[in-house]
Amino acid sequence: MAITKIKSLGITDGTIATGDIADDAITNAKVANNAVGTTELVDDAITNAKVANNAVGTSEIADDAVTTAKVNPAQTDITSLGTLTGLTTADAIISASNPNLNLSATADGGEGAIQFKDDQGNVDGKIAYRTDYAGNTDNYMTFQTSGTEKVRIDTNANVSIRNANTTGPTLSIGTTSTSVANGGYIGGILFDASTANTATARIQALSNGQTDAGATGSGADFSFECRNNNQSFTEKARIHGGGQFTVNSQPFFHGGRQGTTGSTSGYTDATGGLIIPFNVAQDNTGSHMNTSNGEFTCPVTGQYLINFWGFLHSGDSSANRIVYFRVNSSDMVFNYFAHETGFNTGVGYSAVLRAAATNIITIRVNSGRWYSADWRYLGCSIYLLG
Repeated sequence: MAITKIKSLGITDGTIATGDIADDAITNAKVANNAVGTTELVDDAITNAKVANNAVGTSEIADDAVTTAKVNPAQTDITSLGTLTGLTTADAIISASNPNLNLSATADGGEGAIQFKDDQGNVDGKIAYRTDYAGNTDNYMTFQTSGTEKVRIDTNANVSIRNANTTGPTLSIGTTSTSVANGGYIGGILFDASTANTATARIQALSNGQTDAGATGSGADFSFECRNNNQSFTEKARIHGGGQFTVNSQPFFHGGRQGTTGSTSGYTDATGGLIIPFNVAQDNTGSHMNTSNGEFTCPVTGQYLINFWGFLHSGDSSANRIVYFRVNSSDMVFNYFAHETGFNTGVGYSAVLRAAATNIITIRVNSGRWYSADWRYLGCSIYLLG
């Protein structure tokens, strides 16, 4: 008579071994529900070849029947898990060309998370993603330590880092190298724009070659780089390790007037009023001074420091002789240098004027003569303070 059903009571404990089972012999129809228990199987008895695909279902295996010793140790790979509600393992490896671990929330506003627990079961760390929910489309990812959120990244790529301490958190960027060359890059933050990720600005720490005892290469300057329209991406300002602040492209002119015309040797006649054309530039950072006509064009709105010096002559009249600082056509500051005929005097004064971008700063003499046989007799400097 053929055997139609195997039950637990019909099998002597430990009697089924690998060699006793033909390949693909075990199917769903051959095993009664809960027929196979732990004592019925020889250790390592069931291998892949002995069980037909999808042969053994949940109902065919008694609770707690299959233990580690009953499964062939060579069968270590799991090709499909389906849906897991829980998984406990000492070590899990997911290996594929493009592996994915998908955590899917099934409830509105659900959260998928990876938790890190200590030996007591306490959650010490957590990486979580909160999905949107009714009335709120703010998806975000959070990073938690010690049970509280420390970092959040929202859907607009905004990143917040905060704690609840009396002192806020610190973002540390740097290198552990002790061999950073003078001027070498220690770390920074780069800002870019457009689909080409074009660099637009960068804040960076650069080694300044200075050292502290036991900390080679620890000295640094703080550098600020940015670009304007059609400009190269270069450093525009620096805070030096010693506390000095320099601006590489701060608008600045220093120079004077050289050349004479008129009947008086060495002097230029300014009868009727003339703007002094400072045609010698010792420094013209930004090229804002036009050395042909003496017009300084303000590149930005700000406060401009103006210094003037000159050797002047009152001319042939006792009328007032005045030097003006002008913004566009308005006389903003003036200084008298003579009230009598044939009077020579040295003039020097300064002022700070506020001017808007594209305004024109000039220095004008209302009459008399100026001496400019050498540019150092008659000159000015204009500097943007901020």
